[in-house]
Amino acid sequence: MGNLRPLPKATWGADPLEFYGGFRNLEYDQEAKFPSSLAPNATVSWFTVEAQQSSCDTLSAQLALSVAFPNVDLESLQRIYGWAALQYQGWARGLLHVNGPQSQTLTLATDNLLEFYLDGVHHFGGDYYAFRKAPIVLHLEPGEHIIDLRLVRDVRAMGGVGSPTIDFQLEARASTKDLHIANNNIIMPDMVGGRLASMLGSIQVRNDHVHDIEVLGVTANDSSYFVWLLQPENFRVVSGQTRHVSVAISCESNCSPYLGIDIEYRVGGKPRSPVSVLHVDYKFTQPELHKPLKVTLYHPGGMVSYAILRPPPMNVTCPLDSEGSLPVLLQLHGAGVEADNDIVRHALDPLSDLCAWALFPTGSTPWSGDDWHVWGFADVEAAVRAIPGWIESIGWTGPGVNTKRWLDKELAAPISGYSSIQNYVPYDLWQPMSPSVRALLDASLSSYRHETLLENVKGIHIQQQHGSIDDNVPVFHSRLMSQLIKQAGANSSYTELPNKNHWFDGIMTTETLSQFFKQELNGFARPLRTPEAFTLAVANPADSGPKFGVEILHLRRPGQLGKIHVSLSSSVCFIQSSNVLSLRLPKICPRTHDVVVDGQKISLPVDSEKSDLWLLPDGTWKVLSEHRSPALRHRNQLGGMDALFRTQNTLQIVSHSQQARRVALQMSRNLCQYLGADTEVLDSGNEPSRQYSNIIRVLISSDPPASHLGQFALQVDASSGISIRTTDGHMRYPSSAGLGAIFLRPLPEGAVELVVWGHDAVGLDVASRLVPMLPGVGQPDFVVADKKMLQMGAGGVLAMGSFDHLWNVTGNSYFT
Repeated sequence: MGNLRPLPKATWGADPLEFYGGFRNLEYDQEAKFPSSLAPNATVSWFTVEAQQSSCDTLSAQLALSVAFPNVDLESLQRIYGWAALQYQGWARGLLHVNGPQSQTLTLATDNLLEFYLDGVHHFGGDYYAFRKAPIVLHLEPGEHIIDLRLVRDVRAMGGVGSPTIDFQLEARASTKDLHIANNNIIMPDMVGGRLASMLGSIQVRNDHVHDIEVLGVTANDSSYFVWLLQPENFRVVSGQTRHVSVAISCESNCSPYLGIDIEYRVGGKPRSPVSVLHVDYKFTQPELHKPLKVTLYHPGGMVSYAILRPPPMNVTCPLDSEGSLPVLLQLHGAGVEADNDIVRHALDPLSDLCAWALFPTGSTPWSGDDWHVWGFADVEAAVRAIPGWIESIGWTGPGVNTKRWLDKELAAPISGYSSIQNYVPYDLWQPMSPSVRALLDASLSSYRHETLLENVKGIHIQQQHGSIDDNVPVFHSRLMSQLIKQAGANSSYTELPNKNHWFDGIMTTETLSQFFKQELNGFARPLRTPEAFTLAVANPADSGPKFGVEILHLRRPGQLGKIHVSLSSSVCFIQSSNVLSLRLPKICPRTHDVVVDGQKISLPVDSEKSDLWLLPDGTWKVLSEHRSPALRHRNQLGGMDALFRTQNTLQIVSHSQQARRVALQMSRNLCQYLGADTEVLDSGNEPSRQYSNIIRVLISSDPPASHLGQFALQVDASSGISIRTTDGHMRYPSSAGLGAIFLRPLPEGAVELVVWGHDAVGLDVASRLVPMLPGVGQPDFVVADKKMLQMGAGGVLAMGSFDHLWNVTGNSYFT
């Protein structure tokens, strides 16, 4: 059964069969017809599909299917709507048979699936990119179990060339232990000359037991190593959860290339329960000192990540800066590629004489978490900060590294990239929705709209490269960006490679790129000069750093671009702002200059390294050392729901009932699967005080705890419903079947909590779909919805909108 539906839209529901109660409630009937915008006569019906591949033994069963709708003329639709026409959805039903007389514990891998129902129980998240980091753990009774699979085709994941089929795979595997190493997912540093390149490691474990497991400690089998847990006491892996066991490793010198670690744990967490051991063996990779090596780091989200680092050459004379250092050259890998892969690790090998520290971050997953935005870019920043420590660990005696100038982004080489998610496969065929809802979705994705932020690249040396026959990312994107960069007043050199596709051997070291890298890196030693004029444009201040020290801190109207144009004359520093509420000025303007902001002369403190300016209600600017309101929205709290990913500690998921715990576990699994995140799943009342941790709070039919701010703008009462304070009064949504809400609230020290609430299980199911996990979805600060969203997508929400800098509802929010 098919309808046009891309993956981001499917996250919002948008399933036409919900009009009939959902596919799970339909009985197989060859004669039944259902409306469809794809098929001839505007109807679709049931049909059967045989597995392309299947296997079964005593421990596992596998099934691979390829589903298509041959009677649908997708080629004709594509000629009109482009790749957007190749994104469609359907449903499939099958049976999972459990043999034997007793219940069994199984893990279920769901490659290329977003959601399914098993015996009528909803499982959302799946494993759409086939990472297999966190399979679903099931405890099933003997006999047949009905499984209904939602099939969604997405061009970013499945391609726009060739037969537009939906290919997916299921694998059920019997579990034989209570604690497993999950998919052999172990992160360890490389070893150089008998020394570890860094001292952090991670072992991903999965709890297949029906009870929770408490990890007690770790020990090394080799006396030359000392290993200890980085996590706090009471490290718990709840039933069905996958978590990172992060460890520190100490070994002075002449370390063995083999490391054995015993993880001690107890099932059930009771003091008298027996202690068990999970043994882990690892052999360190041992590259030469000047080769790319794997180094580990601590992600702000509270888990161990890694990057590939290549030191500069020792046999080449490189121009050093005033501190005797060389720059960082970042390579951000494309979608679906692991950084610890020969394609990435050795991408620059032909250019062995580059005068730079080459760094290849992972972004925490092969899809860089969230496309190198909040979660992925935090990984980049952590990797850069960790380089000096790595240099010390490997005993490096060559040039140092300058980690201060890397954010100035003096050069950039976009290769075979798309202009934006929204432009790659346009969001044209989503379900109908109010223009104000569409505007809010677009605003929540504005940081991904690179086309609108190109004024920022002025002063950056850019060399674009794209293959002329690229069938993965059409060459149009680079041509467009080249045009727009020039129209923004910046310069970009553009090279189009004849008869080259999206990827080929040597793509990073073509003649054009080789000359560009060497020329620009050789000029690094020159002092960085502030230009006479420049512009800073931001969609979300939390996603944007400073430009020549100038920074936008808050916007007047969230969702609209904020801009600052700076021009320096011989005696005046002129600043013109647009949609800016507060900004930060460094000493770019000599104190002998006058500073004029929007026509107003400003007196800056003489002895201050930086000054924060605020726009007052009367339209004048004033220097404030500290904003007086305790409700001021911290920088880490800005943006939509993805502010959750600006955590400075392990994410916590707090369930307020046993029924809510199943959904909390689902969230934990999804965050692990798609972001590589580690999460603590906690029960309400057993929440340890964890500074700087962001929290997801999961509730069914109960009231959330009082807000940190007291009378928060959005209030939930299990008996009466939802009340939202607006500029015009209050909007109320009475408690009813299927009502749900998801919204941000502030916590102390710049942390946030994401409240996910349902009046009943259906309402929680509706709200929990919108917990961020995939890029390109677009979740603003709050959404109120009911079962209509499952059918109509974002067009079926009851309320949606943003909070301003004082956590008040903005005037452009949507209400029904």
